[in-house]
Amino acid sequence: MRPKTKKDLLFVGLQFLLFFAFIIDLKFYTLPPVLPDFVLGICLALAIVIFVLSILVLNTNLSPFPTPKTDSKLITHGIFKYIRHPIYTSIMLGLLSWSLYKNSIFQLCIALILVVLFYFKSKYEEAQLQHKFPNYKRYKQNTGRFLPKLF
Repeated sequence: MRPKTKKDLLFVGLQFLLFFAFIIDLKFYTLPPVLPDFVLGICLALAIVIFVLSILVLNTNLSPFPTPKTDSKLITHGIFKYIRHPIYTSIMLGLLSWSLYKNSIFQLCIALILVVLFYFKSKYEEAQLQHKFPNYKRYKQNTGRFLPKLF
């Protein structure tokens, strides 16, 4: 197993700190309903499906750290054929949907901070993947970061 860098620990530490803050949900202000509950329910269900599909495909490559494991392989099939970071996508979709369902401005702010964190974490992760896997650049050109490329 490859030793973790300071950036690995920083990204994962911030991520789990934000998850913890999201769970606390300080209710100092609530949002008016933005979307119907059934739409948010569909989004939550989709987030769960994307998460489960990602875990099943990643298997032993799964790690919370952006630096790839020493024995990892580049995964470009399954959900990864369409999205380069489907776990981040599922977490963002799930937390944004939940915060809107609960009408929580605090949770929405935490979810939006996580979106920014996942953007920078994925940039760092992709630099590591591009260094480890020569064909990552081509994969990156054909596959969306958080959403499928439509064109």
